[in-house]
Amino acid sequence: EASILFMIGTELATLHSVVVTPDAKLRAYNEGGVFAVTEHMNGVYLGQFEDHDIDDDHPFYKFYEEELVNLIDCMNNRKLPKGIIHGDPYLDNIILDEKTGEFRGIIDWEDTTVGPFLFDLGCAVAGTCYSVNSTSVDRNRFQALLQGYVRKRRLTAEEKEFFSRFLQLALFLNCAWRFKHAYIDHPEVKDSKNSHIEIQEKILLLKEPETQEMISKLLEDVDSKGGGVKTMSSCLCSVL
Repeated sequence: EASILFMIGTELATLHSVVVTPDAKLRAYNEGGVFAVTEHMNGVYLGQFEDHDIDDDHPFYKFYEEELVNLIDCMNNRKLPKGIIHGDPYLDNIILDEKTGEFRGIIDWEDTTVGPFLFDLGCAVAGTCYSVNSTSVDRNRFQALLQGYVRKRRLTAEEKEFFSRFLQLALFLNCAWRFKHAYIDHPEVKDSKNSHIEIQEKILLLKEPETQEMISKLLEDVDSKGGGVKTMSSCLCSVL
């Protein structure tokens, strides 16, 4: 498991190290891709909630509006490094060798765009660093992913400062999708009405001082070593 997460981190860092030239003519994040983030920023998502027969006092509305502020602030931050990002680096887009279980690559590039690298990292942590039925970030998984990433590309001070906020953003996008899926796209499926609450709880726990401190310390520790942690390198020699 650790070796796979390490390689996912390394692959993302390799992608983020690609130089984007002016003649590349790649779309920016506000032109599409990246998990439909622009639909939140331009009010499309909120408009769909308001147009459907959903209780005006539903607690998700207040939560949504609060999280939307964080999303807009993060995506519009001009100090964060930007470049080519995958836009949807969740586990269902990771290919493993069916015999050995080793990492083989990332697929599904339809959300690819130019945007802040932290978007990919936030999505990757949200998609790989939580155990089933747990609302807490798995520290060991998080560490393995980070070690793989900083081995190829070091984080800037601004990225370390905004890291947890982009993880919060990634969780929020998934949470909003679940709510929309349950209340607008498929209201007939009663069992999915509360599926978003699990992710809300992850976001609330992420904001706790203890979680913030754990993430900050791990970022500083891993980045200061450049991913060169002996326990990781020894177990990964067969796949690097």
